[in-house]
Amino acid sequence: MFYTNQAAFYAAEPGLPVQSFDGANLFSQTFVTQPNGLNSATSNVVLTAGSILPGLTISTLAPANQSQALILDGDGPVGAISVGNYTFGDTLVLTFAPGVLAAGENLFANTGFGTSFAGNNTEEVFNGTTSLGSITVSNAAGGYDFIGVTSTNLPITSVQFTWDGDGDGITFVSHIAFGTVVPNSLLVPNGVNSLKIVWPATGNYTLLQNSNLTVGSWVTNSSPINISNGTNSVTITPSSSNLFFRLRYP
Repeated sequence: MFYTNQAAFYAAEPGLPVQSFDGANLFSQTFVTQPNGLNSATSNVVLTAGSILPGLTISTLAPANQSQALILDGDGPVGAISVGNYTFGDTLVLTFAPGVLAAGENLFANTGFGTSFAGNNTEEVFNGTTSLGSITVSNAAGGYDFIGVTSTNLPITSVQFTWDGDGDGITFVSHIAFGTVVPNSLLVPNGVNSLKIVWPATGNYTLLQNSNLTVGSWVTNSSPINISNGTNSVTITPSSSNLFFRLRYP
């Protein structure tokens, strides 16, 4: 499912970590270039180690120069530092490892003197090499857009951005939200000496159990799962010892 309204996306996927670039050192310049493949291990005079959140890699598909594949720009319409492909016409890629079920970001095309060009931004979403769908939004001159996407089953492993508009194309993104919001599970009384654990039937979650929160191994609960009205449920007959439960994805 795609979102073009940021508030609606964050309401549907609350609590996602957000990658910003405002801690980058631009040395009082409008922009600086960066090598291909920014991630949490990146450490240089512009970005310190850990500046990029774990699980996120930012790259391009066909840079003219691998050492100058990306550009960090502080002069765009978002009012924050954004990252884009430095080579005109290249494709900007966000890669997620492990895959996620939700991702969203602000985006605009080719900044120039503090504004942005008019044109169409297209985002295509992938699980491995399989396309999960795409969306195209129209970027007004001087403005920016938001695109969010969620997947209920297959993890999103990457999103790719291309631009088709006035002049040569560079796509910039900022405030990248990504991750997997684990649904709340509920314990519901189910008669005498019985409990029902209920969680939404979305995604590919596994119910785990353990007899101790601090030691021992989490194992898959073997109770039959009942699917009804968009929820999963299992019925538990408690023993005399403690049992703890959690949901795991995938």
